[in-house]
This record gives sequence, C-alpha cells and structure tokens, in this order.
Amino acid sequence: MACADALRDVVTEQFRLAKVSGDPETRAAVTLALVTGLQLSVLAGQCTGEEAVALLTAHLDGMW
Repeated sequence: MACADALRDVVTEQFRLAKVSGDPETRAAVTLALVTGLQLSVLAGQCTGEEAVALLTAHLDGMW
C-alpha cells in the first residue's frame, strides 16, 4: 500500500504543478484507477494498447 500511496502522491504533485482543473488529489486518484482498469482491459483483450492510450490521452486532455 505504501508504494500505491507514494505513486498517488507523485501524480498529485505533478497535477498540482501543471495546474489541472479541479482537485489534483482527486484527479490523480481517478487517473490511476483508469490506468489500472485499462491495464486489465488490454490483458483481457477488451481493447488494444493503442485504444487504451487513446482513452487515457482523452482523459488527460480533459483536465485543462
């Protein structure tokens, strides 16, 4: 759990520095949850890696 917390803290700080819209801590948690879900979707064959990257990119683009 400590590693997951550390990763969330790093992403939160990067979002804070980038001045994302909304709460950086919430944005970081949602983004990391999305990445986890996309990993499973790719492994299960529900989407390709390219589709997963496109979805993550769309999510990130919506933060500014």
